[in-house]
Amino acid sequence: MSRRAFRGYVHDRIGPALHEAGARDLRTYTFLPWTSLPHPTPGISHDNPTNRRYHGCVVLGADSRAAVAEILASKHVADLVADQHTVVTAVHAFTVEHTEPVIRTGPLVRP
Repeated sequence: MSRRAFRGYVHDRIGPALHEAGARDLRTYTFLPWTSLPHPTPGISHDNPTNRRYHGCVVLGADSRAAVAEILASKHVADLVADQHTVVTAVHAFTVEHTEPVIRTGPLVRP
């Protein structure tokens, strides 16, 4: 599959489907092919084997784990799952309970 087709699938299919399914916060990313040039970190190897490189990322936020389950059970996501084998070879999911902002544009307010 071409990089353009993969980017289109991530940004134009996955993103809108998750948004329509009710994702509260949604970000889609696709990555350039790996090259050692932007990673001049002394003593750290960034050259993961080809089968261990991520080509894209989708971050979605929801109010609860139950809301995530509803999003994933929606018709919009079911349609993606039915044809994802034509675009991706693996999908990984991780749960993140709390994140800290890197850039703050206002005062820190904790819930």
